[in-house]
Amino acid sequence: MNADEHLINLMRHLDGEAASSPEKDTLSEVNELKNTVRALEELPLEEPDASTDENIMRFLDDKAQTAAKPSKLNQWLPYMLVAASLAMLLYVFLPKKLAQRYDLIETNPDRISFIHELNNQELSSKELLWLVSLLEIEEHPNIRVTLIDLIENQGMDSPVEFAGYLVNERTPAVQMAFLNTLDRQFTPEIRPQLIAFNERADLDPLVRDRIQGILINK
Repeated sequence: MNADEHLINLMRHLDGEAASSPEKDTLSEVNELKNTVRALEELPLEEPDASTDENIMRFLDDKAQTAAKPSKLNQWLPYMLVAASLAMLLYVFLPKKLAQRYDLIETNPDRISFIHELNNQELSSKELLWLVSLLEIEEHPNIRVTLIDLIENQGMDSPVEFAGYLVNERTPAVQMAFLNTLDRQFTPEIRPQLIAFNERADLDPLVRDRIQGILINK
């Protein structure tokens, strides 16, 4: 077995896709890699200081001025190879579950960007269920609006369930997002919930106009 085949075999054992139990040497390597992954996942997230970009640009400018000297490039080549190897290792062992990746994101704008990027993927039914559960617990209105759009784009199984969330929603921007989706995904089964929502006394005038327009036109 050559090096490439050995690496593929290790990855299959790591992912639980190997057809047979690993040999003693392979099992040792698999356990070592798993321990390494766990150690990486437990590392604290570091935020670079404000001067990082400036320092990087200064470094690149200095390197550009001496690029014509091959000896200087050769000095940095081992460090570049190490950096590339570390980047590949982090990419391979990043959490693959959406919930884990989402929890690693600390700021709301970055979370919104992450959800937007999911529109370019075909999500599984389990991942869609996680999105719906996130919609129930997420408090930030802009994130919830983005989640509603993503769930609709990925294929909504139950407009009735969505209408149920609308009835208890308090934020006008999120209410409008729900209504826009339910207007496009309208079924007769959701009419009673829309009527119940329309009877609320605390609705914003724009929201009330929107719900009444749906009820009249449908």
